Amino acid sequence: MRILDGHVFAFFAFDIGFEIDLEHARRLLDGTRAAGLKQDRPAPAELRYPDLPVEVALGEQRLDTGVTATVSARLFDFGVVSIGYTLPAPATLGDLAPYGRALLEQAALAAVADRHLRALVPRVAPAVKRLEIADLSEDYIVFQVSTVEGRPDAAGLVRDAGAELARAVTLEPMPLAPAYAEELLATAVTYAPNDVVLSDWSAAFIYDQRYDDTVAVLEYLNIQLLELRFQDRRLDAALERFATVKRGGGLGAFLNPYRQPVRELAELTMDSTLLSERAANAIKLLGDDYLARVGRRAGERLHLADWAASIRRKQDAVARLYETLNDQLANTRAEALELAIVLLIIFEIALYFSVE
Repeated sequence: MRILDGHVFAFFAFDIGFEIDLEHARRLLDGTRAAGLKQDRPAPAELRYPDLPVEVALGEQRLDTGVTATVSARLFDFGVVSIGYTLPAPATLGDLAPYGRALLEQAALAAVADRHLRALVPRVAPAVKRLEIADLSEDYIVFQVSTVEGRPDAAGLVRDAGAELARAVTLEPMPLAPAYAEELLATAVTYAPNDVVLSDWSAAFIYDQRYDDTVAVLEYLNIQLLELRFQDRRLDAALERFATVKRGGGLGAFLNPYRQPVRELAELTMDSTLLSERAANAIKLLGDDYLARVGRRAGERLHLADWAASIRRKQDAVARLYETLNDQLANTRAEALELAIVLLIIFEIALYFSVE
């Protein structure tokens, strides 16, 4: 089935620091604040980004596949940069899966995005608090189609081209098992007869002429996945590092081995909680049933709830470790005080006999 009008969006999310002062970044980059959600469908006025990200155009990029992409970056206040590519759609629905795979493999779009990021970060560095580019990224591809040959409605498109659409959202050029294809097609979200959204771990498909808000939600979910993975890894490293802190005894009590771990664990707990809240509230979908359903279905395919549950468990483990080390710190201080008193008494006795 031929594609008459459409685009391909590729997003690559990177964590570059704890926080970005967006107004400062806008001035440094000569960028603009994002326009926010267009709200083409009826929704409450409060549906929006609480703090609009900053957008900056990065020009055009000629890829190794011969396609020219328009490149832009979005900066979010919780320290994330999303590098986005807008490309023309391929000729047919059957071409979507190999086209998306070629973008990631032959065009090495992730490496190209990393180069754009490395060029952007020095320009925005003064606006970033605790600047550090994490060696972790997340990518997501969105196939958007406005019109196809024959102009079928959404139900007809899924019925007639379901196999191609299932391959597209998995970026799988080879045919899929019918049962798995049916499972993917069951994730479809629709609002009107002429729109449908399908999503999976690697990619999503949008059949809609009013697609901007849906694309923004999918980009945000990719960012949220990055932040969840980033926090999960930080918590893993902290648990592995601080669980091996050994208790000192005797004169070693004066070295107080728990003071620094306790301080760092307290800061980690605070940072993790703050980042979780800010990333989770970066975009408000409450009240828009359609976008909320798109976010919920896509989030299920990305296993966001599982990542969030894992982080909560590890945050609880960090909190328990903090309490344990804090108790041991108190005990160490008590032992050091007792030892100091004993040494003082011995000193006074020795001094008394030396005077005699």
